[in-house]
Amino acid sequence: GYATYCSACHSNKAIGAPVIGDKDAWEEALEKGIEEVYENGLNGINSMPPKGTAMDMSAEEFKKVVDYIVRSSK
Repeated sequence: GYATYCSACHSNKAIGAPVIGDKDAWEEALEKGIEEVYENGLNGINSMPPKGTAMDMSAEEFKKVVDYIVRSSK
């Protein structure tokens, strides 16, 4: 999951996505709650396409990857 679909944008600050491990960026992303983060990721937001192009991933699997990124950023 993460390495295949997410790391290209979420491990490179230059892209503009909240980077894994960036506590402040994820605190800001989580201000409206984790459900909002799930919805944004599943549906796409700004330059992020829906599911970060991981279209074969179920919503449940996708949420687990989001949880991993958030846990790794606290």
